Amino acid sequence: MNFDVYFYKKWHTYLIVLLTGFYAFNRHFLRPYIRVEYPDWTVVRVILNSLPNFLGSIILYVFITRILKGYNGLNASLFIVVYSVLHEAVNVWLDKITFDWNDIVASILAVVLSALIDVCFLKKTEVSSK
Repeated sequence: MNFDVYFYKKWHTYLIVLLTGFYAFNRHFLRPYIRVEYPDWTVVRVILNSLPNFLGSIILYVFITRILKGYNGLNASLFIVVYSVLHEAVNVWLDKITFDWNDIVASILAVVLSALIDVCFLKKTEVSSK
């Protein structure tokens, strides 16, 4: 497994840092606030509870396809989907958390969105800039 040694100079590193910051903001401030102040907003709560899986899948996709060398989008997508299903299943036994299909759907949506952006926009700009 080889790393891009100049990854810190590229745009995707800043995207990972930004998404990680938003992940922490959602987990430690936004979700507890909505849970206490607006307990009847079930749709918003479902979205906010699945947002960490969505953001985490995007972060993993960017990391695997941009920082690790030799991995394409299909390998990254398959790994992330399998990882999210296994992560949800293992959490049932280890952390006593209920299995949530919304988290798996959020991970799959994030992988599809990341792959579409990667194929439609980023690959074209990289090819045209060479």
